[in-house]
Amino acid sequence: EVGSLPTIAPRRFNPSGESWLPVRALLERLKDPSPLPADVNKLVILDCTRLRVHWRAGILDNTFAARLSEAVRAADVPNLAVLCATSPGETSWVSPEFSGSVFGHFLSLALAGEANGEWLGLKPDSAADGQPAAYANEANGPRPGFKPDNRVSLHELRAYLEHSVNAWARQHRGETQRPMLLPADAPDFPVCLALKKSDLRSFRDALKR
Repeated sequence: EVGSLPTIAPRRFNPSGESWLPVRALLERLKDPSPLPADVNKLVILDCTRLRVHWRAGILDNTFAARLSEAVRAADVPNLAVLCATSPGETSWVSPEFSGSVFGHFLSLALAGEANGEWLGLKPDSAADGQPAAYANEANGPRPGFKPDNRVSLHELRAYLEHSVNAWARQHRGETQRPMLLPADAPDFPVCLALKKSDLRSFRDALKR
């Protein structure tokens, strides 16, 4: 953060913050109607809370997630939704098992099709402790009345990540990690097409290698 505003630091950052990019400035670029008309739905995904404390950069407490809603509101971009890897006060965990971000791992599965609606009927406790919702899904089957549409929507993506990421963090780190959607009442819209079941199984197996 610089000046109490959430910012994104470059790979080789200057602790002074001079080269850091304010999130609000990044989001405001989406107002340009030439590449993205105002009526087009936009989704920005941020995984920026891996460091809770960084003395050299002057971060005594990482409040990126806590201040993100203010930046999104100030940017005032039409039809924008922002998905953050954590809620305020949480860490975005990494894992050698996933060769990187836990949020990023489950995001990949979600966008491949794991989040395709059928598990939205599950409650967090209905999955085996620490198991991602997708695997609980295979055991419990689709929720009654669900008709696959072969798409992953914004609300499906949020629900899948809220469950899967938090279940992993609670089991392996003893802490919560609850991905956050801003604005919280953002309307639903299609995000991507889901892979066929056979391709999804192959993708899932490839991530395990």
